[in-house]
Amino acid sequence: MLIDNSSIQISLIIALLPSVCDYSDRLLANIHSGEAVLIDLDSLVVPGFLPVKVTGTMGFMAPEVVIDPIKNPPNERSDRYALAVNILYTLLFRNPMQFLKTYDATSTENDDKLGFGREAIFSEHPTDHRNRPSNLGKPLFNGGTLSYHMLTLPIQRLTEQTLFSGLFSPDKRPSAREWSSALSWAIDELWQCSKCKLHFIYPHWIKTNKRTCPFCGNHIAPNLPSLLRLYDPRHNGQYSFTSRSIVLSKGWLIYEDAVDPKRNPPISRKTEPKIGHVEWDEKRKINFLINGENNVWRARMTDHESTLSVPRGGSVALTSGTIIKFGEGRRIFVVAE
Repeated sequence: MLIDNSSIQISLIIALLPSVCDYSDRLLANIHSGEAVLIDLDSLVVPGFLPVKVTGTMGFMAPEVVIDPIKNPPNERSDRYALAVNILYTLLFRNPMQFLKTYDATSTENDDKLGFGREAIFSEHPTDHRNRPSNLGKPLFNGGTLSYHMLTLPIQRLTEQTLFSGLFSPDKRPSAREWSSALSWAIDELWQCSKCKLHFIYPHWIKTNKRTCPFCGNHIAPNLPSLLRLYDPRHNGQYSFTSRSIVLSKGWLIYEDAVDPKRNPPISRKTEPKIGHVEWDEKRKINFLINGENNVWRARMTDHESTLSVPRGGSVALTSGTIIKFGEGRRIFVVAE
């Protein structure tokens, strides 16, 4: 996409830091280049070499560690929980496990231990609302609180796996690799608000007339972007959905990594080959994807039975139902809207 996402990458780097460290004074970052360096890692844990020296930071430790750190010392499964909370804290600007009820008015330490331990409940639990903010889901700049429902569908699913089913069942928590993949995919679903100019995940799973900016509440009006689903090649000419989507609009780019089934988006696309770009046809009110590489694409439109060839410089209309094949061994795109 044709955006400067270095600040977003910095947020993702921070979110992926080890949970056992208080990283606020241990990260040097260049917000312009997206480069970051970790320093002062005296409490780093290396399995079999450097043992755990600290239990963790209250509010980010897994409930079982808070309840009984002797019986349940920090481990890889508790780190999965802490990683999820750190990521959501970064993306939503709040701790999603912050409790709102007082459990012990006489002891702050015990109150925290109960609220983040035995009584821990995700702030957006579907039935238990004791930690639910009253302004949840309202625009952030209007005094609202961001909801995890503003994040991509894969990140929403990982959130639910960790903080619903995995809250007190460590084996059900998703791995760091799953989080890393979902976060890298999210870059391709960003959209810029025409009013506040901030980038956010385009909420394509919400009805078109109800899509708004989570920061300022501005309604997302036409011209709407095109939404494409990505499918990986399998055996015998079959394809399977990757859980990934790409949002495209005028001037935005398609990179080589997007069509390579063996790759996720890199942390920087400055050197990534560009294979196409999008142009807007004002008369027809349709986005067109222009082939910018030497490979010939194949496209099947909803109103054509035959397959169309799209050579370098050629274009294909991104109308709902269109299927685009980029070549042997590469992903296909299906236009969802």
